[in-house]
Amino acid sequence: MKKRKFEAVLFDMDGTLLDTKEYLFQAYKYSIMRHLKRKVCWKEIAPTLGLSFKECYRILTGLEDVEELMKTHDEFQYQNLHLITAYPNTRKVLKALKLAGVTMGVVTNRYGKQVQESLELAGVRQYFKVVITPEEVDKPKPDPEPIHLALTKLRVMSKETIVVGDSPCDIQAGKNAGCKTIGAGHGYHGRKLVKTEPDYMISDIKDVLPIILA
Repeated sequence: MKKRKFEAVLFDMDGTLLDTKEYLFQAYKYSIMRHLKRKVCWKEIAPTLGLSFKECYRILTGLEDVEELMKTHDEFQYQNLHLITAYPNTRKVLKALKLAGVTMGVVTNRYGKQVQESLELAGVRQYFKVVITPEEVDKPKPDPEPIHLALTKLRVMSKETIVVGDSPCDIQAGKNAGCKTIGAGHGYHGRKLVKTEPDYMISDIKDVLPIILA
């Protein structure tokens, strides 16, 4: 068994482990067109990703009440799970970390049963001891509450844990919880994530291995 520098790693899901660009984009595009008769482009949507679902829709539409848009969004996603894929090296990385004895969890701002289904469909659910969604906390990322909940369930300390994510919310949540952080530059915010000053930056999910394993 390889030595490890961290006992646990908490991954964001969308844009970090899973390539869900089309899955997310098409759902936003469909819902906004159906309710507001307006086209949206990826450049509009990308900056909001990582925020809470409701906040994303409020920013994109300027509306306070976005419940119907969210409902339509959910319906579209339930019918289009086939749009979800794991990044090419995701399974290889998770297998290596498991063999090294690293404890792993997912902390996401996406909610609903589709979270578990997404991980199952991508063939990676079995690697995670916990999957934390917004339904389980009062405040989602960037608040540290979801990270703290994951740490409690995994019975690990923040100083032993590193958080991997592709959005400013992920990095801020990790920092707020007292964890080290890795910015996933292969995700939806790209190199812009450098501005959030993560402890490490990667350009491919496989790059977490030399950071986490000795």
